[in-house]
Amino acid sequence: MEWKVVDTVISPSTGVSFSCIHSLKNLRLTLWYQADVYMPPGSIIIPFNKGVLINDKLYPVTVYNVTRFNPALWKSLKENSHCPSNCNPKPEACSYPFECLVSVCPFGLTRNIQIDNKKV
Repeated sequence: MEWKVVDTVISPSTGVSFSCIHSLKNLRLTLWYQADVYMPPGSIIIPFNKGVLINDKLYPVTVYNVTRFNPALWKSLKENSHCPSNCNPKPEACSYPFECLVSVCPFGLTRNIQIDNKKV
């Protein structure tokens, strides 16, 4: 079944991404997952056993949970994610003040921040 990505939020404190997806049958879900790929709004995704096909390219994805879309929960996820790239306009460099648990920044942002004398 094809799904269209409506919105995606990334949580740098957990390394988990959340995507609101919508099916042709008017079903709207929230997908909780870990991946090194960003599912931008407007993308068409198709689930497979080892990942998802995003715009006709297969990517590995670890799905943690799928829930029925809840507007109040989505608002809370957006407000509490604190990833600078979840804002518009997107910044040129990452300004997240703590260690980011996302293994590879899906936005390609670089970090020039030191935490406990370590450059992250």
